[in-house]
Amino acid sequence: MIVIGAGVAGMECAITLANAGMRQVVLVEGGTTVGGHVARIAQLPGLGEWRRLVAYRDRQLAQLDAVEVVVSTTLGSGDVLDRKAEVVVVATGAYWSQDGVSHLTHEPLDGARAGHVLTPDALAEGRRPEGDNLLVYDCEGYFMGAAMAELLAVERPDARIRLVTPFPVVGPFLDLTFEADTARRRLHALDVQTITGSEVRAIAAHSCELWRFDQQEEIPAAGVVLVTSRRSHDDLYRELRNDPDRLAQAGIEELHAIGDCASPRHIAESIFDGHRIARAIGGTDSNGFIRDLRIVTGRPAEAIERADSQIAPSAV
Repeated sequence: MIVIGAGVAGMECAITLANAGMRQVVLVEGGTTVGGHVARIAQLPGLGEWRRLVAYRDRQLAQLDAVEVVVSTTLGSGDVLDRKAEVVVVATGAYWSQDGVSHLTHEPLDGARAGHVLTPDALAEGRRPEGDNLLVYDCEGYFMGAAMAELLAVERPDARIRLVTPFPVVGPFLDLTFEADTARRRLHALDVQTITGSEVRAIAAHSCELWRFDQQEEIPAAGVVLVTSRRSHDDLYRELRNDPDRLAQAGIEELHAIGDCASPRHIAESIFDGHRIARAIGGTDSNGFIRDLRIVTGRPAEAIERADSQIAPSAV
């Protein structure tokens, strides 16, 4: 079988398959190293500890004779079909949207595709916004917006860095992981201006149009970084899925998309998805996960079902 994409979801899937008894698993990665999205995150200020998610699985893979890791190899649909694997798992991840689509509007942001507007992916590739006034627009509400602002502030101490978010605080989801206080203190120490409860509605050549409730404001922004939403890198999966006849001719019995390729999600959920699919493929998941099983069984469960069936529709 073949797993395409060696991010943490693909790595976890390959490891679990090998541990379940699969005799030959090929893990293919388009980049030069494994780790994908998480490996890039670990290079950001204050997030180096996340490297352990990759390092642990890299060590596990090195000990498994059943797994062959192939890097610097990008597969198209024809390449996948030619390999004639019985099972194909696509774990090609996701990318940051360049058009500024977010949960607020579900529509492209005016000016988002201008040359001075970048995404976290562009910064990971080494590109940087230019100018003395730089703006990070964060609609994710987790760590990436704060990390982008901190990266720019560290590299450009002479520039004015602003972090704009529609949320009432910077990185509200960081409160759930106990990282919020540290992240906000670091931004404060670097003199990053945070503008909360505000929405960017348009990007011009040297400014952004901000709205807070019904009040509009223009603020200078020679360079902009959009942290608005991620989209699945699912072109390969869709191309394979949409041609079942070719899959059958190539001997492919199962095709799966996992992790961010299925839908962008938190890292822990991506890892779990890779593990879950591998257990299902390997036949070790006949009883399901404990968290998916009913705690109450037998007569009490039957009583609950009877009670549920007697609830009037108007009360539901």
